[in-house]
Order: sequence, then C-alpha cells, then structure tokens
Amino acid sequence: ARKTRVMMHGLMAGLALVAIIAYAPLMRAVFPGRGFEAGAVAFALLLIGVVFQSGFAPMGGILFQGGRPGMQTLLMLIVVLTNLTLNLILVPRFDINGAAGATMVAYILKGVLIVVFARQCFNVRLWR
Repeated sequence: ARKTRVMMHGLMAGLALVAIIAYAPLMRAVFPGRGFEAGAVAFALLLIGVVFQSGFAPMGGILFQGGRPGMQTLLMLIVVLTNLTLNLILVPRFDINGAAGATMVAYILKGVLIVVFARQCFNVRLWR
C-alpha cells in the first residue's frame, strides 16, 4: 500500500503540475475568446483533491472487499453529504471556485476516511 501511495502521489502530482501550468494557455489556444481560462483556479483546486486522493484510491474498495459493505456505504455517504453541505455554503459566495473547493475537500476527506476505516475495521495501516 505504501509503495502504491507514494508512486501514485508522485505521478499524479507531476501530471497535475503540468496540467495546471498548461491549462490557461491551452484554453486560450483551443477556445480563443471564450473565457475558459477563467476556470484555472477551479481546475487547480480539483486537481489538488485528485492528487491527495490518488494515493488512496487504489485501496478504495478495501471495505467492500473485506466484507464491510455497510462501512463502504457509510464512507461514501459522509463524502457525499460533506460535498453537498460545502457546496451549499461555498457556491453562493465563491461560484465555481466554491464548487471546486467543496469537491476538493470531499476528495481529501475520502482519502482520509479510507485510511481511518481500514485501520478501524481491519487494523490495516495505509498511512505511515
């Protein structure tokens, strides 16, 4: 799990950095005059969440595979309700960046909950 986490975090961080740097120039080139480059902050926020979760996503099915589908459902329920609540709070104030920030937090929370629930249910340490 540790090797996978380290590899995935490194790979995704590198890809995300390239994507964030390339986003605005690419949007201007592909969609000139359409204003898509204004989504750069939202794009970066989403990628931060993806990078953090990427190290734990391969272990995301551990609860289901370990015979704890109820805990898997609880994990997803917590993540969805967190995303919904944060969207209700952040979108009116920050628009698309609020939605991206809410989703980023939900992605990070999902990674944290995978680690916590794996430890709690199976005494497996996914984070060291």
